[in-house]
Amino acid sequence: MTTILVADDVSENRYLLVALLEGNGYAVVSAADGDEALRLARSSPPDLIVTDIMMPVMDGFELCRRWRQDERLKRIPFVVYTATYTDPKDERLALNLGADRFLIKPQKPETLMQVVREVLESAVSGRADAQHLAPAQNVALLLEHNDALRRKLEKKVRDLEAEVARRTAAEAELRESERKFRLLAENAMDVVWSMGFDGRVTYLSPAVEKLQGFTPAEALGLSLRELIGPEAQELVDRELARAHTDLAAGRMPSGSGLFEFEQPCKDGSTVWTEVSASVMTDETGNAVGVQGVTRNITARKRAEQETRSALEALARKKHELEGLLDAATAILAGEDFATIARRIFDTARALTGAESGYVALLSPSGEENELVFLESGRRPCTVDQSLPMPLRGLRGEAYRTGEVVCDNAFMSSAWARFLPEGHVELGNVLFAPLNVAGRTVGVMGLANKPADFAADDGRIAAALAQLAALALQRWRDERMLRESEGLLRIAGRMARLGGWSFDVRETRVTWSEEVAAIHEMPKGYSPTAEQAISFYAPEWQGRIREVSTACARHGTPFDEELEILTSTGRRRWVRITGEAIREASGSIRKVQGAFQDISDRKHAESEQEQLQSQLLQAQKLESIGRLAGGVAHDFNNLLSVVLSYAGFALDAVREGDPLRDDLAEIKKAGKRAAALTRQLLAFSRKQLLQPETLSLNSVITGIESMLRRLLGEDVAVEVRLDAPLGSVMADPGQLEQVIMNLAVNARDAMPQGGKLTIETSDVDVDDAYAEQHVGARPGPFVMLSVTDTGTGMEARVREHVFEPFFTTKEAGKGTGLGLSTVYGIVQQSGGSIWLYSEPGRGTTFKILLPRIDAPAPESKRESVRAMARGTETVLVVEDEDAVRRIAERILRGAGYRVLSASGGGDALLLCEKHRGAVDLLLTDVVMPQMSGPDLAARLTKLCPKLAVLYMSGYPDSAADHDAVLSAGRHLVGKPFAAAELTRKVREVLDGGKNRSSGRGAE
Repeated sequence: MTTILVADDVSENRYLLVALLEGNGYAVVSAADGDEALRLARSSPPDLIVTDIMMPVMDGFELCRRWRQDERLKRIPFVVYTATYTDPKDERLALNLGADRFLIKPQKPETLMQVVREVLESAVSGRADAQHLAPAQNVALLLEHNDALRRKLEKKVRDLEAEVARRTAAEAELRESERKFRLLAENAMDVVWSMGFDGRVTYLSPAVEKLQGFTPAEALGLSLRELIGPEAQELVDRELARAHTDLAAGRMPSGSGLFEFEQPCKDGSTVWTEVSASVMTDETGNAVGVQGVTRNITARKRAEQETRSALEALARKKHELEGLLDAATAILAGEDFATIARRIFDTARALTGAESGYVALLSPSGEENELVFLESGRRPCTVDQSLPMPLRGLRGEAYRTGEVVCDNAFMSSAWARFLPEGHVELGNVLFAPLNVAGRTVGVMGLANKPADFAADDGRIAAALAQLAALALQRWRDERMLRESEGLLRIAGRMARLGGWSFDVRETRVTWSEEVAAIHEMPKGYSPTAEQAISFYAPEWQGRIREVSTACARHGTPFDEELEILTSTGRRRWVRITGEAIREASGSIRKVQGAFQDISDRKHAESEQEQLQSQLLQAQKLESIGRLAGGVAHDFNNLLSVVLSYAGFALDAVREGDPLRDDLAEIKKAGKRAAALTRQLLAFSRKQLLQPETLSLNSVITGIESMLRRLLGEDVAVEVRLDAPLGSVMADPGQLEQVIMNLAVNARDAMPQGGKLTIETSDVDVDDAYAEQHVGARPGPFVMLSVTDTGTGMEARVREHVFEPFFTTKEAGKGTGLGLSTVYGIVQQSGGSIWLYSEPGRGTTFKILLPRIDAPAPESKRESVRAMARGTETVLVVEDEDAVRRIAERILRGAGYRVLSASGGGDALLLCEKHRGAVDLLLTDVVMPQMSGPDLAARLTKLCPKLAVLYMSGYPDSAADHDAVLSAGRHLVGKPFAAAELTRKVREVLDGGKNRSSGRGAE
């Protein structure tokens, strides 16, 4: 480790250098002068020396000269670090003597350490080389060294001479100051004194004789305790002990102090004095004692005592008046009597100094005291406050005489025997009666005052007891009034009914508390007539002004139902009645009446009207739906015949024949008619659905791109799909039609473009929502919301929007079946649909579909299959002859063996007679006498492997409907094309080959 030698005669400088170097990882050796440093270096040479110049025994210049002459030390780096020799000549001398660096104190630690590292690195690398001085050079440097020492000594001499002159002048000033001080001290009224830290008084001015009667000589001969008294002696002892502690720690004792205490006089009396003291120092600044001034403040103390006594008397009076005022304030505040009585009692206890006590009232029988409360103070008391207290003893005297009674030795009096067991012990007692209308109705008791009760205590207690009596009477009167008012308020709150009055002369309206509450204004609000009218809705202000003016001028009574706007802007329906109050002269002085909030009744009436409207609309749609369904069912059978025979004719006419185009048009028109029929069936909820478990999100995602193309670039589409979303049981194709119809309807409502938002979410319908929406029911649902920013709808349009053939478009622009189709599909799927729209604010359709727990399977796209053929035996059962003949012709044309029957009974007989197997039953759902599902159930018992395919426009009965829509049932809708029928037959037959015999009915 690198060792550095530090030489400096100032211990603080040496300590700081050692700490800095050691903190940077060096080993350090220190010396107090150059001679010690040279001895240490020769004993154990360091790697570097850092030295001061001005040092005793041997200075830094001499140390450097000898260092470079020593063979063992001359190559060790030498750094000079000085605060005294700062002249450039001094630096040149040090460097000429062989120092490597010359630094002037102080240096920043980082700068000093940088120099140390540079010097050490130069020594290691060999860049530094000790100077070898010639004798002539040595002599020149010695002369220069001596010159430097001479200059420093001359400066020291000049500094000493200046210091001696300064001190001589200071001593002269001090002598003059002492002369003036002694002159002042000996003629001052205050006593000037001084004392050493040993507690011995060293000086007392002549004024001590005027203060205490002692001459200065007599006073100096006394001990300090005799001179200033024991109390002051304790204070002086503490202060001297603190001064000794400060001196021992090398600190100047703390500054001056100001004290007040009594001092003894020569004649045995005492005098109040104020003593100021400060530390006394000698010419060198060392603390040598304490000096101070003592002043006679007896007159001031006497005046202070008199003032204090007067202030205490005033404070007692003020306290008494404040207590009376506080008690009166409590009465006026309308607090209950127990609270007021407690405040009055606490005031009496504070003013009299009593510790215990109570307030009691006369019982209804007039024979006992009933405690309002009992305060035992800090003494034990186990008396039950509910116990009766007979009117006897000293308390009975107070009731009997109606005057204050007192006993300052109660426990030794005859009254003590009346104390109940466990009562607080009573040293003295005072009873002040509560007198109302010349009758004592209660008493306030005070007890256990440390001193005796005085006449003033009785006077104060009597005054406070009278206040308590007034409070009792007021409280009883107000309680009766509050009880009656309370009954009125309860009735008003229950009926939301209040009263009002209008002073004709002052044009000011007074509202009851309930009327203010209805207006949502603070209790006690009293508006002007115009302010009261301003609360009414704008459309009603003219009416209320008219009827109230007629009543105020002519006495015409009124009874109106109007709407107001409360202070928070809420609308409320109110009923207001008014009648005139006339003076004896017949002039109208006031108008007053009742004011009732009837919002609940009005809302109930509105909701009832709304529900009635919804019910009538639902019934109307149901009636229209039944009619549309019946027409569509029969029309489907006719269309089946038209389309099938048109197809047969087209197949028989060769290409190029003009008749072929006519037949094609017939078929095209038939398909359009079939599409209209399907929409009617959808509205009537009688179409054939094939429901499955699915996710609405998947349905929307599947048609999203097609929707965007359909709506065009000027309609922005935003899709917000909740995930995860519950599943629903519905026909996916029909749900796609719902979304497409709503989207097209929205596009038509946004001719200038806009935004369409489609959202899904899980919702739970509660009872309140279901009650407000006819047809809705509580439970879990999946919501589909479709919102546009279009033109919106008026109320007239909203009422008819779901009716078939209703449209607001121009003639030829729409069929009017789009929204009716949506309505029918949603209803048939077990859901509900609600419309929210206002002109200019767009439209929202919200559809609720029942949510089920089963997860939705992944969607699979079915491939389109060509017209299929087969050789199996098919039993066709259809009550419409034309439809049955078409089915027979299509199936035979596709290669199948066909058996046919016009009803269920014929079909059963035909199967019993038929000797071969029947592979497939193709049956209508709705037939007279026996439905298709019933027939299928009976035949599958005979032929367990029989496959079943239903055909129908709609199932009439709910039972048949449920049977057809069951999972796994197969059906084909009428009208059907030949290819559609054959493909469905082939699909059912091929599926049956993979089924076990237990699934033959499917």
